Amino acid sequence: MNLLSLSNIHKSFDGIPVLKDINLNVEKGSFVSIFGPNAAGKTTLLNIISGLLEPDGGHIEWDDESSKNKVSYVFQNYRETLFPWMRVWENISLPLKLQYENKTECKNRVEELTTRFKINIDLNKYPYELSGGQQQLVAILRAVITNPVLLMLDESFSALDFARRLELQQKILEIWHDIKATVIFISHDLDEAIYLADEVILLGNKPTTIINKQKIDIERPRSSDHLVNKQFVAYKSDLLESFLATQE
Repeated sequence: MNLLSLSNIHKSFDGIPVLKDINLNVEKGSFVSIFGPNAAGKTTLLNIISGLLEPDGGHIEWDDESSKNKVSYVFQNYRETLFPWMRVWENISLPLKLQYENKTECKNRVEELTTRFKINIDLNKYPYELSGGQQQLVAILRAVITNPVLLMLDESFSALDFARRLELQQKILEIWHDIKATVIFISHDLDEAIYLADEVILLGNKPTTIINKQKIDIERPRSSDHLVNKQFVAYKSDLLESFLATQE
């Protein structure tokens, strides 16, 4: 069953087409990775799905209209979305505060969330006292504390080193499995896109269209061993061939 369907989505800026004829069904509870060239309009697509931007043409149909009010978004520049004068627990619980939850309830919910996902961060520190990976976790926890129907992440791990990246990939899979949300994840790393996803959506150059949709039938739970198995390599080869064809 689809959570949402995009039909013939178009978007231009200053008369220059960015997205063209984007048609996509996102299955409820699935993990969808979007991969494509730099500046291809991946973030624009997320912004349209989230309602931050209106498409110039086409439409989005939700299985339930109330679902579009239960979307959480972790932005690419996540550091800039954390308030430096707020402690970690205050940053994470901000969506609850905006829903008029009291201070005690907010703090309790944050403590429950970090315990649930075995995240060891000093909740009384300020964001600037944390590492980049910890700041990213704070942004993710803030996004999931309201139990969203759809969680969107925009190149969330691009600024992290390889080891920290692998660690957070496992953590986001753990969180996704636990909260039962649908995830749309933008990545500029093809291995990462395949490793995390049930389906990889490959975008071409501007005006951007979808040039390949690849279902990823690799058993879960996944581990780093899957990155070198024959099935993974076959998926990567197929997607890479499609991607390189658009660069010629």
